[in-house]
Amino acid sequence: MSQWNDEYYEIIDFYFWEPQHIGRSKTEKSRYKNMEDVKNHILNMEVSLNHQLNIFFRLAPEDFINKLVKNYFHNSFDDKYLFHGENEWKQYVPAEETQPDLFLSGESTNLAIELKLGAKSNMEQVAKYLLLHQLNNQSYNKEKQPYLLYISPSSFSSLWAEKFKSKSELISCFKENNFTKLKEKTKNNISESTWDSALNLIDEVEIEAITYKQFHELLIKYRNNIDMTQKYSDTIDSLFLGLINELESRSATKVGT
Repeated sequence: MSQWNDEYYEIIDFYFWEPQHIGRSKTEKSRYKNMEDVKNHILNMEVSLNHQLNIFFRLAPEDFINKLVKNYFHNSFDDKYLFHGENEWKQYVPAEETQPDLFLSGESTNLAIELKLGAKSNMEQVAKYLLLHQLNNQSYNKEKQPYLLYISPSSFSSLWAEKFKSKSELISCFKENNFTKLKEKTKNNISESTWDSALNLIDEVEIEAITYKQFHELLIKYRNNIDMTQKYSDTIDSLFLGLINELESRSATKVGT
C-alpha cells in the first residue's frame, strides 16, 4: 500500500519529466535514463532522508519527541517543542553560519539532530550546533539545556575522522581548539562574545549517538502503542508507517541487520 513518503518520489518524478516548471529544458541531458534510476540514486542520499525527516518531525506528536529525548538524554520531564526549519531558524541566525539537519526548539530544552550516512562529523560542526543553540537562547532570552543527537549507521567512534572513543575524548579535544578560523570566517555576522558563549556550551551540551536501527525500533515501538480508537490515530499511524518504510528501503540505514 502506498504511503506518504511515496508522494515525495512522485513529486520528484513529476519534475524529472516536466522540468520546464522549474525553468529547466526538457531537452537537457541527464545521466539518469528514467525515474527508477533517479530513485535508486536518491535512496542513497542523505539530503533526501533529511527532507523526509523534516516533514516527519513537523507533524510528529509532541509525545514522540519527548519519548525520544527521554530515551537518550538525562531528561525526566516533558517539554513543548516547535520544529524550526529554515524559515524559522533564519529569523535569529545571521546569514548561513549554521545549517542544522533538524532543530526543535523547546521551552526549556533545544534538540538538534544531525543525520549521517557516510560523511564524518567534526569539531567545527559541533561548534556550529552550539552556536545555533546560543542564538536560539538569545532570541528567546532563555538559557535552555542543549541536546545534540547523531543518527548514523554505526557506532559513535565511526562518526569522527579522529575516531573519538568517547564523548569525554571529543569534549577534551574540543576544548583544546580555539576555532580561530571559524570565528574569522563569521566575524561579519557573529560577535566574539556570542562565539565565546556558544563554545562554552560544550560543558552543558549532552551529545548522544544512535543508529538508524535503534531509531527504526523506536518508531515501531511507538507505532505499536498508538491507541487506534482515538480520533486521528489513523493519520498518526500513517505518518510513522511511512518513515518506517523509508528507512527499510534504504540499505545505508542498515535497519534490517
